[in-house]
Amino acid sequence: MLEVILILLVLLVWLGWVQPWVPRFVTNKKNTPTRQSQRASDLHCRVELTGADGRNNESVAFEVKIRGLVSAPSEGCEVNVQVLIADVADDLSEPKPVLSTVRQFQMEDSPAFCFRTHIGNLPASRTILSNWTPIAQIRADLLRFPRKGKRTLKFVTSIISVAGDRELACGVATVNYQNSHTGYIDAKENQQRSEILSIRLAGALCLSAGQVNESAAEVVTDWLSARIKPSANKDDRARRRDELKQSLQDALGTCGTNNRSDIDAVCREMAETATIIERYEAMELCLQVARATGIINPENIAMLTNLANLLGLDPDKFLAMVQKTLPLDIYEKQDVHFILGITADMASDEVRRRLNREYRKWNARVTHPNQDTRTQANRMLSLIAKARAKYVCKTCRV
Repeated sequence: MLEVILILLVLLVWLGWVQPWVPRFVTNKKNTPTRQSQRASDLHCRVELTGADGRNNESVAFEVKIRGLVSAPSEGCEVNVQVLIADVADDLSEPKPVLSTVRQFQMEDSPAFCFRTHIGNLPASRTILSNWTPIAQIRADLLRFPRKGKRTLKFVTSIISVAGDRELACGVATVNYQNSHTGYIDAKENQQRSEILSIRLAGALCLSAGQVNESAAEVVTDWLSARIKPSANKDDRARRRDELKQSLQDALGTCGTNNRSDIDAVCREMAETATIIERYEAMELCLQVARATGIINPENIAMLTNLANLLGLDPDKFLAMVQKTLPLDIYEKQDVHFILGITADMASDEVRRRLNREYRKWNARVTHPNQDTRTQANRMLSLIAKARAKYVCKTCRV
């Protein structure tokens, strides 16, 4: 019995001496991964999801723990700890990096997640961690995963000597995680798809007098050429250019059919997959194409209004885009509802407030140094005056 008590006392003293060199919460030191260790089986790693019962929100974190043997060249070896994360859900043989949104926790040459911190000196050449020891808590909302949905994450934790940057021990753990956000591969694919869909919408506006308007088609051609990223390799650029040009040809070949259901389907897809920036870029392209046709008729106005609604654009922002892009003399017949943002469900007071706001905005531009801006401002003030005379009264509704 005395021997058992003695052994327990020695063990407690030893644990009290070893564990303090591993902090429970650590900060990162920017570094790069090192070569693999031959003692990967000596160190064990475990990752636990903490917060909100594993649901994906800001409180969820990955708690990384280690235990096992760390063999060092000598007693008192100074070491760092490093954690890398890879996504192996799609293919174990081709892991994809998990990215960090915080520069402090990125590799030197890429946004891939890399956590490294100094943890002190090992007490012996062979140090054993008998208990699971927390190394880091990594917030899930600071990470970007390749794709949305169920992910399988591989955590690689290494103990690395400061002298020589040598990996002394390595442990690996995998954990399943449900990512509710769009992945970076998803985002790239969605962006490329959004460009094709934007071209299809613009193609629907290229029809003029039953023929494709060449000036409008040229606007789309210039736009798609600007989407080819110079950073891509030559083959990728050529492939992407051919893909976008084919989309334009397809759009121009069918724009005469004026298939409303196809246009609505494109808008619905963009509303679901495209970012709000991509949707506004699509509308900007459509407005530029409409301007290039040289005349805006009621059919064009109805189509542009429908596109803005289906894409989920803010009405005031859409109005600002219309006023900025389309000059007043381009309209076949000026539509105060479209040009001034007056809607059929507005009461007189709402119309009055809208017109007063528009008046203040354009009255401030009548002395603008740019001649075109001054001309547009004076024309807008004249249109506002006509709208006031027609719509603003105590009893009428638009």
